[in-house]
Amino acid sequence: MFIINKEVTFNEEDGYLENPSLNVSVLMAAPARRLLLVLITERGSPVERDYLFRTVWDEHGLRSSHSNLNQYISILRKTLVQAGLPDDAIITIPKIGFMFNPVIDVKTYVSFAGKKNSRIKNLFNDFFNSHLYYPIYILFVISLGLATYLIYFSDTITASAPLIKISGYPPECNVYMLSGNPSIKAPPIEFVAKSCNKNQDVFIFNHAGKKEDKLIVSCEKEKPDYFTHCHNRVDVAG
Repeated sequence: MFIINKEVTFNEEDGYLENPSLNVSVLMAAPARRLLLVLITERGSPVERDYLFRTVWDEHGLRSSHSNLNQYISILRKTLVQAGLPDDAIITIPKIGFMFNPVIDVKTYVSFAGKKNSRIKNLFNDFFNSHLYYPIYILFVISLGLATYLIYFSDTITASAPLIKISGYPPECNVYMLSGNPSIKAPPIEFVAKSCNKNQDVFIFNHAGKKEDKLIVSCEKEKPDYFTHCHNRVDVAG
């Protein structure tokens, strides 16, 4: 990006010539943008017509001619004046070419963050003012709420599976199974009945192996519903 006479900015990347104080923002055509870039880069030195033909048109697959060059020089001068620069910003060098006026102050500004942020801000403003904003916003809120529900309550949903205490074990034993498990009516598991005590809860689940195998989870507790650690064991029937 170039800053010309401290007020006019020329962004060679997107082709904008702007002067905020005059509320001027002009998007230049690609040949005009390349033409101005060459003249500014070589400012203070005459640029030959042949060099402009090659760098502005020929190298980009376009047909160059004296009439094209003269036309774009005229357009470029009018655009620079519109942005607040003097009408002699581009000087004609007879029988040679053109030169950007060396009296005009030109500085190179290497950061593009401010300009890009400004254009992104304008894009967001256009979106917020469009008819698509509210439908997309409502859809986003619903999706966010659903995702939060699934993430936050997934553990609660899993933990809330109904467990019931199994009878047939010693009175001091707390042995549980999921309700609806057919094994609830099965005889007590011998090693559970012998090892369980009031300081632990024992949970019996169906195992992923054989149908008759059981997963035994015994959890030691210091106080009700607070476990310090648990042990897993598979009881292999038969």
